[in-house]
Amino acid sequence: MIEIRNLHVRYQTDQGSVHAVRGTNVDVAEGEVVYSSTSGEFVPPYKRDIGMVFQSSAIWPHMTVFQNAAFPLQEQRPRLSKAVIREKVRAALAPVQLEGLEDRPAPFLSGGQQQRLALARALVKEPKGLPGACRRQASCLTETHNPDQGATNNA
Repeated sequence: MIEIRNLHVRYQTDQGSVHAVRGTNVDVAEGEVVYSSTSGEFVPPYKRDIGMVFQSSAIWPHMTVFQNAAFPLQEQRPRLSKAVIREKVRAALAPVQLEGLEDRPAPFLSGGQQQRLALARALVKEPKGLPGACRRQASCLTETHNPDQGATNNA
């Protein structure tokens, strides 16, 4: 059991002191990580319908693009078939322009490709909080503005 009482977090910025966390209490039972505020009960990792993208991308360097994107699906319960996982990974890689790179080792991607792989890994489980239009149009995140042409071009 982890018990945290009256937690305060402060840090300094150029603008002055920030009191970011004020008197928070946290209790975490052994094996427990997430609490659902809607149902008021513990939600095990394989039932959490979320996707997360870390600023550092957090790709696994010992895995291929496919393995990185498929990881959340391989951990969910009930288990999905390999064919379903393949289809979902393909659908997640397409809008971030990584199709055709499934067998490439993740460290061999450019920095931007690694960020897009992290996004695909978050989208592959089709989290409930993300509208379908946003999932389908994830490729808009890979576009940059070209000031010479006054238009956008794929990066």
